[in-house]
Amino acid sequence: MSTDVQSINRLLPQTQCRECGYEGCLPYAQALSDGLAAVNLCAPGGETVMLDIAGLLRRPPLAPAKVQEKALAWIDEDACIGCTACIRACPVDAIMGASKLMHTVIRDECTGCRLCVAPCPVDCIHMQPVAADHLPLSRSSTEPEPRFAAAAHARQRYEWHSQRKERDAQARKAKLAEREAAAHAQFQTAP
Repeated sequence: MSTDVQSINRLLPQTQCRECGYEGCLPYAQALSDGLAAVNLCAPGGETVMLDIAGLLRRPPLAPAKVQEKALAWIDEDACIGCTACIRACPVDAIMGASKLMHTVIRDECTGCRLCVAPCPVDCIHMQPVAADHLPLSRSSTEPEPRFAAAAHARQRYEWHSQRKERDAQARKAKLAEREAAAHAQFQTAP
């Protein structure tokens, strides 16, 4: 009998950091449910999340494979070249800016996933440790426990980000089809 994927996913911090080796929290939860992943791979969740997952799945606890300190991304705005690589990497749309203009991190929305650091071609993104117990700092959830409120907020931001990316891809596809149809029509009417 496999445990419900959503029950496992609820225990995860929803940083979407990929430190576990999966493409996000939900794929890791699915692998746990299927018995294909170890209970100790969530670096941002550390021992607390590992113990909760082990208890839920009735598996023996393990030492966390890696523990990630709580840190928020910070962009050195004087060094930022506006390449947008960080914006494309952020799974929760916590970075704002425009092409060829300076970017900044929306501090309260950052989950501390660190995915924006590696793609930056000028190394202007740094992780600054914070004293917070749970990230993101924003909470739009009615969950009474801060850990779950933070995770619910991050999950909401990630789902919104994913839906926006899908809408953008569909819009690009429709625009390309429109251009191709116009070019085809022009070709058909050419003498």
